Amino acid sequence: MPAAEWIDQATGHKVQRLTPLDGTNAGFYFHNNPFLKTAGGQDEMVFYHTDAQGQQLRLLNLQTHK
Repeated sequence: MPAAEWIDQATGHKVQRLTPLDGTNAGFYFHNNPFLKTAGGQDEMVFYHTDAQGQQLRLLNLQTHK
């Protein structure tokens, strides 16, 4: 299984996987903004996830990663 975090060898920047490895994950088309702000001021991201149960929209809190 690929790592959840790693250092990019070319840039030295930390890379962190935000989506699950099971199934397929996809973002919206470029003109649809997937980023939302909660009433409490936290940032969230909406993305598509497809697995054996079908296609779903999922919401990820960018502060808690849940």
